[in-house]
Amino acid sequence: MKEFIKKYYKDLLLVIGYTGVAMAVYIVWFESMWHLWYVDLITAILILGLGALIGYFYLKSIINKDSKENVKEESQEEINKEAEEVIEVKDGE
Repeated sequence: MKEFIKKYYKDLLLVIGYTGVAMAVYIVWFESMWHLWYVDLITAILILGLGALIGYFYLKSIINKDSKENVKEESQEEINKEAEEVIEVKDGE
């Protein structure tokens, strides 16, 4: 978990920041419109859930992109090693 946070702290802070700003804006707006505390509470819970859901999918897409890049790098390294082995075998003949 620590490694995940260290690796993706910028993206986590981005998700938390946007969710916090959205909560603040809508809570203040709805408080000025209806002056009902339970509407503010329901709004906060809904925005928190929606922010968590969007953040989950956003982080999931970033993790998938990173893993695909790692696979491409590893496969390229394997191809280079095999090419070097073929060259060594030809030089040895």
